[in-house]
Amino acid sequence: MMAQIINKGTKATRSISNEAKRYEDLIRHISLAEIFVTRAQLLLVKLQQEKNDLDIKTSDLEQFVSDLLEHPEVNIDGGSRSSLGTIIHRLFTTSCKTEVVDASNEDDSSSSTERLQFRSEFPRPVGKEYILRTMVSRPAPWSRPSPQRMYCVLMKDDFRLAGAFTSDTTFQ
Repeated sequence: MMAQIINKGTKATRSISNEAKRYEDLIRHISLAEIFVTRAQLLLVKLQQEKNDLDIKTSDLEQFVSDLLEHPEVNIDGGSRSSLGTIIHRLFTTSCKTEVVDASNEDDSSSSTERLQFRSEFPRPVGKEYILRTMVSRPAPWSRPSPQRMYCVLMKDDFRLAGAFTSDTTFQ
């Protein structure tokens, strides 16, 4: 990201035409970098506050934050039983507690046992997502196997289904 900003900065300042569009693009990239750095710092602070009695290295937390900001999904070695998994579970639990307290102030009709049960678990999912991937010989059984993918999202008031299907076009 920094290399892109430097590259755009040199192009904008060395350009003969001095187009305002190049400077706007440079400013946009700088603001995105600031947002990226701020997110990383805030997430690292939250994770370090929760690591009280757990033995996890700061470098491991920094690597996790870096991976999380660069990739949409990150694997956690050991899952919820690892130190990092415990920290993330604590963050979700404290988040749920504040949501339950806010909801109980608005709606006192729910029983206290329901609230206690909800507090101890992760929040209910907004929806469910299913992805089916396979390799199938299409259009004929002797065709070369090709990738197939089906994606489904089920939400309270929404249902989405998408498919990506391929077939072997070379018949021998």
